[in-house]
Amino acid sequence: MTDRAVAAYREASQAGDIDALVQTLAPDVRLISPVSDRLTFRGRHDVGVVLEAVYAGLREWRWHTALGAGDRWVLVGEGFIGPLRIGDAMTVDVDPEGGIRTLRPHLRPLPALVLFVLRLTVVLSRHPGTVGRALTASAASPSPRVGE
Repeated sequence: MTDRAVAAYREASQAGDIDALVQTLAPDVRLISPVSDRLTFRGRHDVGVVLEAVYAGLREWRWHTALGAGDRWVLVGEGFIGPLRIGDAMTVDVDPEGGIRTLRPHLRPLPALVLFVLRLTVVLSRHPGTVGRALTASAASPSPRVGE
């Protein structure tokens, strides 16, 4: 069941189908910011808002590699943000019910990451509650370290 969740996430994100993408997420999903250890987005609604902004800003996004088994996966993909190529090696944890529990993106290279952050900041400024909850939740309970 966990490989189905990862496959469904890949397909939905590549298609830009945010409704289908949100359906792959566990109710208590967490998206840990690749930029700041002070931002952890939680819950389907807030993570959905962020993912909609993320995938709306990307072109030609394709996940070309999926490695893993059981509840831990790594997706590797690339596309474009504006004129710049951007890559991601994202860890994905799946809960026992088959929902994606944690998304931990790792974006590169730096020039593309900077453009990504600028564009995402503009979009998320329209959702101050989403950002505020991510900051508050992160301050109350810091993101776990890898392997926790």
